[in-house]
Amino acid sequence: MTAQVGETLIFDSEETSMAFCPPLPDRHPSIIELKDEDIESDDNSLIRSTACWRGYIGNWEIKNRQFYLTGITGRDKMTDKNPILAD
Repeated sequence: MTAQVGETLIFDSEETSMAFCPPLPDRHPSIIELKDEDIESDDNSLIRSTACWRGYIGNWEIKNRQFYLTGITGRDKMTDKNPILAD
């Protein structure tokens, strides 16, 4: 089995990675799934590899004791720049 690429986490203003891949907030109106032709070419090699079965890499942040999704790279995209509270 291929090791999966980790998610990015900002904690206490420091960037690190997470071995755990939390799911994206379910059916959130600010998250859309992209068509293959809309995925940026720079992202294709990683998200289409066996190292990223989920097809995206999430960027997360812990702020004020809350867990937020702050960005997505890959097959999904956030349409709003505001962080999304993940619960």
